[in-house]
Amino acid sequence: MLILQASDMHAWDRSLFLWINLDAQSPAALVSLAVVASRWLPAVGVAGLVLALLLGPRRWRRAVLSTAAAMALAWLGASLIKQGVTSPRPFALGLGTDWLGHSSSNGFPSSHASVATAFAVSALLSGWAPAARWALALAGLLVCWSRIAVGVHFPSDVMAAMLLGTFCAVAVQGTARWLSARRSGDRRSLGRVA
Repeated sequence: MLILQASDMHAWDRSLFLWINLDAQSPAALVSLAVVASRWLPAVGVAGLVLALLLGPRRWRRAVLSTAAAMALAWLGASLIKQGVTSPRPFALGLGTDWLGHSSSNGFPSSHASVATAFAVSALLSGWAPAARWALALAGLLVCWSRIAVGVHFPSDVMAAMLLGTFCAVAVQGTARWLSARRSGDRRSLGRVA
């Protein structure tokens, strides 16, 4: 198991964290936005996917299911990495302000940010209207920012999670498109045979 100690952390990670992390002098509205984005926006995203799957047009099904698969893969990947890397959260080192009262579990990589990034990138790769794609992608980025702003992750935790989430989204979306094209090709060849 790889254990990252406070001395292993780069000065840029600490400095960037302290610059982004909100403190008592930060505007109350910004703190509220960060807390809501961190605590509730992920649940709203999952609920939106479930509603889109159940109530949305059938043509959305593949995009919704592949988005959910990318999010699940990102969560699983982050969970597995956390088993092999022990990295303290900022507040466990006495840095910044923890606005959530979070537990001091492993912080690398951020599970929230990996799932939010998988959601955001999947939205960008979907066939949905451009305004919807960008709004969903921005919601995912808001979650990533909020994890640092509320004091529960270092920027490196979130950046690694964003790479993981992007990889999962691209892999799942690419696989879904390949399977769809393959099925379409099979149907066309069956039509020619019959």
